[in-house]
Amino acid sequence: MDHAIKRLKNHRGGPELYTTIRRDVDEESLLTYVVTSGALWTISDEKRVLGFALVRDEVVEGVFVHHEQRRQRVATTLLRALVAGRTHRRTAWPCRGIEV
Repeated sequence: MDHAIKRLKNHRGGPELYTTIRRDVDEESLLTYVVTSGALWTISDEKRVLGFALVRDEVVEGVFVHHEQRRQRVATTLLRALVAGRTHRRTAWPCRGIEV
């Protein structure tokens, strides 16, 4: 998580996006908050998560796609599924090394 936050803050518009994502939640609790609140939506293949979107109050606040999956329509597929309502809320599975 630390690496992802550092990369986000170093991109153009990143600090502003991070402030929007974080709202009033402290940095240590951010992942737990977005997962347990149902705001984190993922897209995956049979082996791994390819990308995710942060959606709150029916607004997509951010989309991330793994760098190896870029330019393969992953974000487009995820956003189309969200807009079409083809997603189902479900219990999130924590990643190895992350306690939720």
